Amino acid sequence: MDVMKKSLLVFILAFFLINTHFILAEGYPSIEIYDLSSYIFSPNNDGIMDNVSIDLKFSEEVSVILNIINSQKDLVKEIYSSNSVTNPHSKLWDGTNEKKKIVPDGNYTIEINFTDSEGNNILDTTHQITIDTNPPEINYEGTLFFQTESLEGTSIEFNASALDSTYGEVSSFCVPSSGSLIGLGNTTISCNSSDPQNNFIERNFEIVVYFESEKSLDLSSNLKEKNGNQQANISDKLKLTGDLGNGGIIEVVIPKDTVIYGPLDWNGTIDAPTLEFTASATPFKQGFNSDVSKIIRVGFSGKNISFSNAVRIIIPGESGKRVGYVSIDGKFEEISASCVDDTQGTNDLLQEGGDCHYDNGKDIVIWTKHLTEFLTYTFSPITQSTDSDSGSGRGISEEFPTRSGPIICLSPSTCPGSVQELSSLDDNSAEISTEEKNSNAAPITGGIIGTLGTGSSILVGVLIVLAVVGAVVFTRKRK
Repeated sequence: MDVMKKSLLVFILAFFLINTHFILAEGYPSIEIYDLSSYIFSPNNDGIMDNVSIDLKFSEEVSVILNIINSQKDLVKEIYSSNSVTNPHSKLWDGTNEKKKIVPDGNYTIEINFTDSEGNNILDTTHQITIDTNPPEINYEGTLFFQTESLEGTSIEFNASALDSTYGEVSSFCVPSSGSLIGLGNTTISCNSSDPQNNFIERNFEIVVYFESEKSLDLSSNLKEKNGNQQANISDKLKLTGDLGNGGIIEVVIPKDTVIYGPLDWNGTIDAPTLEFTASATPFKQGFNSDVSKIIRVGFSGKNISFSNAVRIIIPGESGKRVGYVSIDGKFEEISASCVDDTQGTNDLLQEGGDCHYDNGKDIVIWTKHLTEFLTYTFSPITQSTDSDSGSGRGISEEFPTRSGPIICLSPSTCPGSVQELSSLDDNSAEISTEEKNSNAAPITGGIIGTLGTGSSILVGVLIVLAVVGAVVFTRKRK
């Protein structure tokens, strides 16, 4: 019974409160029509959604103040006020404050404060509007690089989505579009996007498609016969690479806007650089050994391929070495000229078929207007070996032997300085040199070159003088 009484009491109380509320509400003024042209607008003077229209109708005559307040409840601007109105005309807010300056982007509340003739007051803050003057952001990754082994270029997929701070992800449009065939070289991609307020953005970025291949370059479709040669025009930079086998990569870069010349029987092929183990010709220097380090073959075997602009060849890890090439006639030629610098513009000034080398402290860079077989190498002096003394003999030397007595010359050609070969010399004997044997001097049989004791030297001298005098006397008597 107590439970039933309590329940009945609660019901009566609730009924009373609800009816009291309706009775009070019926005595208060209300807004019968509340329309906004948009809940988001962009006061950027582009002629599209630059303001918002506020259309009101009250249930009875009221005094009203229409304000815009910000998220901190501060007054931004009073839009309209009247002491007595039922159906005011549409009121506009252009996004400015009391100082007629555009307010920052964000959310703003429409505050309507109205009172009827009996003093019943209503404060309505149920509607918000958003100012959005910022365009979407297009997401892109700056300059994009793509490698291809086709001279036609390649199809490129890229992401250039747009994100708006108010609407989230919005559409974007790019030209050329993602998935298009992009040719060699630099291509500008132009993308744009806008939000419903027509806040518009356009962004450009670059796509670079470059040719790089370890395979042969086929220019047959570009060949034209002209002036007794085959010619191929290259409009974009091409790079050929080759593996040194130790992690190093040889690079051969043919610059853009280059004309390539070859003989009439050239088929348009340029072979990628390869590491060889046997040179067609080797460097030579009298008195030195040549130590070949790298042999790089590039171009087309047996054909003289030349270029209007300088080609850059990078041979990694060869700093400090000499460099040269094998000419078309099979001779080795050293590249002795040093490049002024390592730039395309400077080295394009090389004469036809010319070349130079640049050492960057790590690699050897060859700038050349022809392709062939290139070598890096060093020279080391040949070491002369000396036989040690053994038995009664002596070691052989290119110096004339030093003896303790005077040296007797039987002819000028047998004097020191003309001797080139001496062998098996001991203290008491000597032989006539090869040069003396072939000289114009009259042959003298049994000539002696050597060092003798002082007494023996005088005796031999006297005997020679007597022999000469006797020969002269004998000759006169016969006459």
